[in-house]
Amino acid sequence: MGYDENNPQHRKELTDYLTRPDTRSKEEQDKVIAVQEKAELNRMNGKRAGYGLPPVKAKAKSLDNHITDTIKMYENEPSIQQQVINYSPKKVQPKIKKNFIGLKGGITPDQNHPDGFRINDDVDLYDVYGKSDMVRYIQEMAYKYDGTPITETVKPFNSYDKSSYPSDPAQQQALRTYGRAYDRLTPLQKKQIENNNKKNKPFTTIANNLGKK
Repeated sequence: MGYDENNPQHRKELTDYLTRPDTRSKEEQDKVIAVQEKAELNRMNGKRAGYGLPPVKAKAKSLDNHITDTIKMYENEPSIQQQVINYSPKKVQPKIKKNFIGLKGGITPDQNHPDGFRINDDVDLYDVYGKSDMVRYIQEMAYKYDGTPITETVKPFNSYDKSSYPSDPAQQQALRTYGRAYDRLTPLQKKQIENNNKKNKPFTTIANNLGKK
């Protein structure tokens, strides 16, 4: 006797079968998921190629998992500078401005980024943005891994747009967020950004608003 859609017992047995617990090990499940994701990526890139679009790169894991794993892995690790100090045969006395806290992974000048630079290390990103501006932190992570444009940032001043005035609450928040990142830069990093953004008017406006330039 075959499956009868109108038979409650048959429907129950089918539902029980489809919702049965997965008895495979996590390793086996991960392998299956990896194969499925690869197949989906190949399918997607095949369609993109048909429209002349560049392929999408595979992601090792979800952004949420990556953020969590990175924080757990690196939050207690000493900076590169501190490692040099710790393990150098000749003790090095670092020349650091009082109360200055730099960025563990440095920065990369980036004219596509609205601030003119992006922070390299995920823990630095959380430390600068995540503790005070979670929306901006999520956008920074999405920009880093997906190239998603950042929208919660300082607006270039426009006398016809009141939302770009320094007195605007959202603009003030964006300026404070930018200031927290800028204050973590070394003089050399600031010079690198300045040289890379000489023709970038929005960056110049931000720096002027902060009185940094």
